[in-house]
Amino acid sequence: MKRLHEAFQLVKINISQAREQQKAQYDKRVKEKKINEGDKVLLDMRTPLAGISPFRILKVSNNSTGEIQQDVGKQTQLVHVNRIKPLFESMIWKDEPGVNFLDVRIEKQAEKFVQETADELKLSLHP
Repeated sequence: MKRLHEAFQLVKINISQAREQQKAQYDKRVKEKKINEGDKVLLDMRTPLAGISPFRILKVSNNSTGEIQQDVGKQTQLVHVNRIKPLFESMIWKDEPGVNFLDVRIEKQAEKFVQETADELKLSLHP
């Protein structure tokens, strides 16, 4: 019985040490996310459709959780901050047509050509 008790104490010590080592490793790479009430976020659902619809933070708890809601009147969800990421305005407008960089390059080349031609004309008029 004494050996069983000693083995149990040894297991408790080993588990405690392992827990401390795992916490130290986690703390090395964790990034604390700051979320505020009213922020728009995307939810990581680990599915092909993850993060499709934005959510709004309704309430933030001090234990790194937040209450989110997709639309007014829909059910709220309590999630950990590790499962959400902030939604930036630039993410919202992805469907809008962007700048065609080829057009920008052509415009710059045209401006350069016009400037060079104007400079050549000035030199030819004033020798």
